[in-house]
Amino acid sequence: MKKWILLLLAGLLLLPVAAFSQNRSPRQPSRQDIIRYNAERMAGSLALEGKTRTAFVSLYGEFYSEMLAIRSQLKKQQSADMDSEREVEERILSDFATSRKILDLRESYYQKFRALIPASKILEMYQIEKQHAEKRHDSE
Repeated sequence: MKKWILLLLAGLLLLPVAAFSQNRSPRQPSRQDIIRYNAERMAGSLALEGKTRTAFVSLYGEFYSEMLAIRSQLKKQQSADMDSEREVEERILSDFATSRKILDLRESYYQKFRALIPASKILEMYQIEKQHAEKRHDSE
């Protein structure tokens, strides 16, 4: 009996040490985690359910992934130093090209989304994206 009490006491004393020795930093979400989270959040905002929701999450994930790739190119372009008038002009023209890519992407996915959800939901999706973009812009 005394042996069990000592073991229990030793276990209770070691418990706080084990708890504090764990790595406390949370795992950084992967790009795929972020894409999945945003797709699920958008499906929830649009109140989609069942098979439509599942198909939408998959399609929106593809769309969002491609959109992130385009935006990352834009951020690289914006971070470049511009010393001359020519570099500024090249950047502006590059921004136009990137904007065209985004428009082309949205147009190509419109038909795919349209096969899943009504146009009113697609418009709502674009409005939600715009609100999120404005929040991101305001926080920068």
